[in-house]
Amino acid sequence: MSFATDVARSPCERKVHDVVGIGFGPSNISLAIALQELAPELSVAFVDSAPGFAWHKGMLFKNATMQVSFLKDLVSFRNPRSHFTFVNYLHSKGRIAAFCNKKDFFPGRVEFHDYLSWCAAEFSEQVFYGHRVLRIAEGGVADDGAPLFRVEMQVGDTTTSMLTRSVVHSLGLEPQMPDDVQSGERVTHVHHLLARLQDANLPADGHCVVVGGGQSAAEAVEYLLETYPALKVTAIHARYGYTPADDSPFVNEIFDAEAVDGFHAAPAHVRKHVLRTHASTNYAAVDLALIEKLYRQWYDDEVSGQQRLTLERLSRFQKVQAQGNGLQVTFARQLSGEARQVHCDYLVCATGFRPRNIADLLCAPLASRLVKEEGGAQLSRHYRLAFKGEAAPLLYSTGVAEGSHGLSATLISNMAIRAGEIVGDLKTTLRHRQYEKAV
Repeated sequence: MSFATDVARSPCERKVHDVVGIGFGPSNISLAIALQELAPELSVAFVDSAPGFAWHKGMLFKNATMQVSFLKDLVSFRNPRSHFTFVNYLHSKGRIAAFCNKKDFFPGRVEFHDYLSWCAAEFSEQVFYGHRVLRIAEGGVADDGAPLFRVEMQVGDTTTSMLTRSVVHSLGLEPQMPDDVQSGERVTHVHHLLARLQDANLPADGHCVVVGGGQSAAEAVEYLLETYPALKVTAIHARYGYTPADDSPFVNEIFDAEAVDGFHAAPAHVRKHVLRTHASTNYAAVDLALIEKLYRQWYDDEVSGQQRLTLERLSRFQKVQAQGNGLQVTFARQLSGEARQVHCDYLVCATGFRPRNIADLLCAPLASRLVKEEGGAQLSRHYRLAFKGEAAPLLYSTGVAEGSHGLSATLISNMAIRAGEIVGDLKTTLRHRQYEKAV
């Protein structure tokens, strides 16, 4: 499914929207569905800098599966009767029986991307692709007295803007590279791996280094070994081996919507403890089935005498330098403290992601009014940023909520419920302000 860039299609700068969503990934697609189902009377628009819908396209490895059940789609936990359920997607594609016959709760990532694209296509009239947000500024006051935002954007070589009563900021996470390492011809973050490999001219019998010990690192190792049968791969990670993700039933309840209430109400030191204690549910952890598959492959190569996977365990990446036609990667073995070098043709950094800081988009007057707390901006239970002063603007943010809302904040698990909560808070607040203006 393809989408055209909306450079020639710009929003009316004089129209006042009720809601403008920044970013159109899974979180704001889920929001678009909730707005359509729960608040069809609101005027809604979304903007995204990409030329069309894309979700982790550089990591759509053919064997990679989702780490959440298909029932944790964009809507089912909030409205299982919705048109936008994954089950209805399967029905529309004629695959519902075949999917059932797989006896698998976890769809492939390629298929889930297609599901997301299917949902996104339903909102093509509301979404403006190719619009990069430059700034969120104060936009004066609407006819009904409500404070407005002006969302300023760049479209090609021109600028445009939207006026809106509320903004939902959901730009997701951005790839994080090691210090002093830049992407280049032979270096990439795993987030861009598939696209970059197309132009990398990687030798069939070459050598690739993968830094990182989480799910994306293990998936990259699997993909490289299976796609390039003669390629050698060195995996550098800080632990002794790949650590299994904790997806056991009782612990997995930490991603349930009900868990957010207790987490948000807890003291800051308790929230930190929970995040630290259960980091293995999401960070630097790998599906056990993938770990076992990689070990079997490693063992089979050992038996055949053609060992292609080398594990540099308990090691820390230090630097990478160009050397001849390739790279020299330096890392430190933690047990001995010795620094080692390995020559390779390509470096993949599976070194995580970080939230995009919404404060970078706020104009100075708005940024100065943000209420801060330990760990960042203060968020209400319904993901609304707190501002000082009266007539606080309606600005919601989902990508910076892990410290206040728990481990599900950046994941698909709770998106359906969260979208409904944001829409409910939006409707209540907008109606309250209309009532205050009327009286």
